[in-house]
Amino acid sequence: MKLPLTFSNLSQSSLLRSVATYGFFTLFNKVLPFLLLPVMTRYLTPNDYGLVSLFGVATSCACIFTGCNMDKAYFKIYYEPNKYKHQDYLGTAFLWVLASSSFLFFAISLLKDTFPVFESIPTVWISFIPWIAMMNVVMLLVQTAWQLRNKAFTYGFFQFGRTTTELFIALLLIVCLDLGWRGRISAQIAAGTFFSIIGLRLLHKKEYISFTLNKQYLRHGLRYGVPLIPHYLAGLLTVSIDKLFIGGMIGVLDVGIYAVGDQLASMINLLVTSFDQAYHPWLFRKLSIGSQESKNIIVKATYIYFAAISITTLLFSLLLPIALIRFIGVRFHGAFEYVFWISLGYAFLGMYYMVAKYLFFTEKTHLLSTITLSSIPLNIVLNYIFIKWNGALGATQATALTHFLVFFITWYAAAKAHSMPWITFFKKTERIFDTKQ
Repeated sequence: MKLPLTFSNLSQSSLLRSVATYGFFTLFNKVLPFLLLPVMTRYLTPNDYGLVSLFGVATSCACIFTGCNMDKAYFKIYYEPNKYKHQDYLGTAFLWVLASSSFLFFAISLLKDTFPVFESIPTVWISFIPWIAMMNVVMLLVQTAWQLRNKAFTYGFFQFGRTTTELFIALLLIVCLDLGWRGRISAQIAAGTFFSIIGLRLLHKKEYISFTLNKQYLRHGLRYGVPLIPHYLAGLLTVSIDKLFIGGMIGVLDVGIYAVGDQLASMINLLVTSFDQAYHPWLFRKLSIGSQESKNIIVKATYIYFAAISITTLLFSLLLPIALIRFIGVRFHGAFEYVFWISLGYAFLGMYYMVAKYLFFTEKTHLLSTITLSSIPLNIVLNYIFIKWNGALGATQATALTHFLVFFITWYAAAKAHSMPWITFFKKTERIFDTKQ
């Protein structure tokens, strides 16, 4: 009797209401590029897709060094209003992003020939990587400000507006002007710049940000965020090494087909990301309470999520090729072969998000870096072996296995760092059923 009642309470909670709001807008945000696949897979070649995908890897890497995870530090201090002034902290983070992106521009200009990922990207476009990275980090800071204040609608509408604008410009440049992959990247630059400026103006108008530099806040932000750089860099490599290996061992064309498979499987990533956006503040509020009841609720929600995402991933992988075989250009039909393993990797990634939060809460972020950094050599070895065995499909299998191992090890570390009733929860459930019998 108690279990259904608790589940009913959970379903009516602010967590699932936030998940529904984030999910609704994130769904639109993902569905739009998904719906444009028939156009993109006919106007862009697999080689074009490959170049855009490799450019995305380089940009994501630049974001890590540009932002130094200041958004994560801002998220943490938001729940300590007596120690930090939110407006000054966010403004300090923004000024840091401006300075670090300028430094990164000169660093990439000097060192671009030493990075393999730049080999396939024309030199003139490499100079735009720090700018796009800066805009992406600014957008992340803006959206974090909305997320912390439980303004899920504003967060989602802002995200949706950027995606809509970016895709409209991309269609114009690719279909009408026949700019190919250059049109796709130009659209990112234009939309990112416009919405970053709008976002900052809105935050300033709401008095959520003050453009002042506080050296104490900067030191705290860097002390919190810099140790996370290896963690997020390792995480990026974990989800990108497969593309880099396919490009190096097979070819850019195969990277393009693989990228379409990744885009199809990204619907699972949509689900785990939507849940994580709402779950993060909800979890921190529950953990701050610290009661046994709140811990039981958290663990129950976690196990329900694990079961739900596993079942959803299996059904999605079985039904997607049947439903969308005519949706994708013929040149990209090979992408369906990758959907199951990429989706499974995203499911394990979502499970990892759930348990990694405890290390953020306890400020033991160095453990995350240790775990994810340790996974890189394993991922490299697995990719090399599996690609030799199964071609590009082997890369998806290696990545899924790596995600599972990182999730499981992180869960163990989180259980050590913050005591939760992971096992006693099941014993309590057994006692309830025994009592019923």
